[in-house]
Amino acid sequence: MRDLTLVLPYFSNKGMLAEHHRVWLTYPDHLRGRLHVIVVDDCSPRDLRAEAHDCPSIGLGSIRLFRCLEKRRWNWLFSRNLGVLQAETNSIRSKIAGSRSRVKIRMLRVACGAI
Repeated sequence: MRDLTLVLPYFSNKGMLAEHHRVWLTYPDHLRGRLHVIVVDDCSPRDLRAEAHDCPSIGLGSIRLFRCLEKRRWNWLFSRNLGVLQAETNSIRSKIAGSRSRVKIRMLRVACGAI
């Protein structure tokens, strides 16, 4: 069985992250450990940004959080592409659109089990 990276573009929706976590908790341990998640925040307003405490590892293979620092109309496309570029597995699930951008980003690494 192969590991899988799931790329989640994010904008101002903490409820979406919470729902994903609830679903992932229902996965058997052996599957959850093979799931690697990349969340890319599309420059959400400060109070609605995805933060490290919104992305606990809950036994996932890994979870990493990236954030666009400049608001640009193409960030939603950039978010998908950045996630795919950062994936460390051969299997990736995401819709890929748009082109690469020079938007400044900051990576917030959330190590599995060390949040």
